[in-house]
Amino acid sequence: LRGLQYAIGGQGGYAKAWARVMQALLRAAIHLRHQQDAGAVPGTGVAVAELEATADILLAAALPAGWSADLQRRFRQHRAALFLFLHDPAVPPTNNASERSLRPSVVHRKVTGGFRSEAGAAAYAILRTVADTARKRGQAVFATILAALTRPGTANPQPA
Repeated sequence: LRGLQYAIGGQGGYAKAWARVMQALLRAAIHLRHQQDAGAVPGTGVAVAELEATADILLAAALPAGWSADLQRRFRQHRAALFLFLHDPAVPPTNNASERSLRPSVVHRKVTGGFRSEAGAAAYAILRTVADTARKRGQAVFATILAALTRPGTANPQPA
């Protein structure tokens, strides 16, 4: 959606119209998924088939060279997975969770100006991974980090 928004703002004519229609289609697919999750739409097979058929038409359209054409090429390449979230309830419709997980690291990098060493960056990445995983599992973050630094059966933290 972000790439399509960029294409809408940066191009004119047919390519811009294509990006708007493709963006509306993806938004409709995400909305349909939210309706599925809420149980508001019992039979979505026909709606999903219509969305996919419309996508196939849009992906077959001839576009002039530019950002929209590049996006179209990428969507064609990944067509099989483009609407996977409508078929598999385990696949989220957006990457918001991934972006939220990355946000603390990005803020840290912007505030501190980065790391002075590769070892510091690696240590921070490990710490963030352990903390985020603990949080997602509903575990106490500090206890999980302490357990990761402690050998099983001992109370003394050991270097990892």
